[in-house]
Amino acid sequence: MSFTIEAKEKPFIRHTNLPRFRHLDFATLPGEMAFRQDPDSQIIRQHRDTPMSVDEETQFHSKEYATATMEEQLFFDPSTNQRRTRAQLLAAAISKNISAPRRILDIGCSHGTLLIELSKYFPSAELHGMDVNPDFQPALSRASITFHDSLDGVNSTFDLITSSHTLMYLSSLTELARQLNAVMCPESVIVLAVPDYAVNPSQLLLGDQHYYFNEASLLEFCGPLGEPKILRLEALPHELVCVVRRGNATYPNSKDPAEKTLELALKELTRVSDIIRGIDEQVAVLGTSTVAAFVDEVFPAGAAMFVDESVLKSFRGRPVEHPKMFQKDMPILLAYGARNKGIRERFRKRYQIDRFLLM
Repeated sequence: MSFTIEAKEKPFIRHTNLPRFRHLDFATLPGEMAFRQDPDSQIIRQHRDTPMSVDEETQFHSKEYATATMEEQLFFDPSTNQRRTRAQLLAAAISKNISAPRRILDIGCSHGTLLIELSKYFPSAELHGMDVNPDFQPALSRASITFHDSLDGVNSTFDLITSSHTLMYLSSLTELARQLNAVMCPESVIVLAVPDYAVNPSQLLLGDQHYYFNEASLLEFCGPLGEPKILRLEALPHELVCVVRRGNATYPNSKDPAEKTLELALKELTRVSDIIRGIDEQVAVLGTSTVAAFVDEVFPAGAAMFVDESVLKSFRGRPVEHPKMFQKDMPILLAYGARNKGIRERFRKRYQIDRFLLM
């Protein structure tokens, strides 16, 4: 597996023969990944010769998306030695970085899980959620959350504006910046959470995203909105959380330029792919997300099964077993880079599993 770079003139286009996946169910999409970086910008976006398909563009409006269980994914929190949802982890981090807000708006709110967690810290706050999928409205209403189906239809301003794992799927960051300025008040704080492809290169394989973020590109987007600060959460090491306080526009420099980081991430994906293609035994693969889908796609025989601490019973047409039930005579393949050893040790202690392949 390889990639090429066309850098004769800007914008830079990076073509690869890496697979593409749909984030709703991690099914393989047609075509191969390519990336675009515009002149004088750290923003990386997906480069496409043809527009996204109708299915890709409209999936967020579907009933299938509204019934997905992605918000139930659990992450191990070393500070509590417990597994917690992303919403719980983000709400706890937000509560430590802002004073009590009067009105909260969550963009891409889905079922309102982040707003519900925030209400535990800020019980007097007025809660608003925006999502393009109208099927979320009943759940939000039951939770006393005001529903909006577009940002342009929001007529209030907010002390706290949040968005978790939404920026990547928007077609225009310029339009989002305009809309954010319209709902900000002088005291506004914005909290944006996105995956960090510098830490988790497989994030680049989600083929229904428009944008891909590292620290440099997230700071570039957030800087004109105010004064940004990057938070790193121990329980979410593969994600970036940016807290932006309303103020003078800032343009911070990052030690992590997007162009260099993208090349390193693509090289890492290629390295792992080449190793996996050489494995000649049956393996179980840890996880039910992009990393696991990538391993399954490039492994010649495919994963025999998946191992995950979630409630899922199948993934990409193969069975999923909880590690406490795993008794198969095959190794578990870990492809999580620097996190591999920590995952292995935790599984050894908690589940007495000893056979692993570390990528």
